[in-house]
Amino acid sequence: MNDDVLLEAREAFARGRADEALQEAWQMTMPAVLGQDAEQLARSAAFAEEVACATSGGTQKEARQYAAYWSACIEEPRDRQGTAWNIKSWFRRAPRERRYPCPQCAELILVDAKVCRFCGHGL
Repeated sequence: MNDDVLLEAREAFARGRADEALQEAWQMTMPAVLGQDAEQLARSAAFAEEVACATSGGTQKEARQYAAYWSACIEEPRDRQGTAWNIKSWFRRAPRERRYPCPQCAELILVDAKVCRFCGHGL
């Protein structure tokens, strides 16, 4: 692979479309992931960090996840079948806190709650 792989992603980023740039980078980097192309993975990780430094919020978080994933793929080759290759472990949502319905108003509240935040009912 060559530097042109990220050309469309860089152009989208230059136009101020960071989300689109990340999507393009993801699609264009997946062959490098599967082919274990460390040079392309390093370029893609550097691009993702560049996007992360220039953005905030969800876009920044996503860019940092991509950079970390691609870097981990370099550090732990696929033939070792380590956790770096379990893509779900990199992009899963945080577990939701357990909740139950308030006996007074039926709104869902945290299991550890002492008072319902909706109706003020003491638990």
